[in-house]
Amino acid sequence: MKKIIVEPFHFGVTVFNNQQECIDWVISNHADYEIVEVIKSSKGLFHQFKNNPKFMLYYEDIDTLEHEIIHATWFLLDYASIPLFADNHEIQAYLFEHIKRLILT
Repeated sequence: MKKIIVEPFHFGVTVFNNQQECIDWVISNHADYEIVEVIKSSKGLFHQFKNNPKFMLYYEDIDTLEHEIIHATWFLLDYASIPLFADNHEIQAYLFEHIKRLILT
């Protein structure tokens, strides 16, 4: 498990690359058994919870990580009330790189 803070929004994301650790964390922090079932049948997942900690990312491998980071950019920008359009999509590309760097370093 790794906790990252996504700036400039100061959003915390709890990151897992171990499925059982992720499941145990979801049960103990959110008791969300529907998401547990999704995790059990997935190679990855980005999820926004209703309470804190708010965001979670689970991935099995680098390809899944990149896929889930794309979802993360949508969720995080939406939560920050930043809509994505063709004219402002550059923020998504920079946010993708930023999140990937935070997770892998």
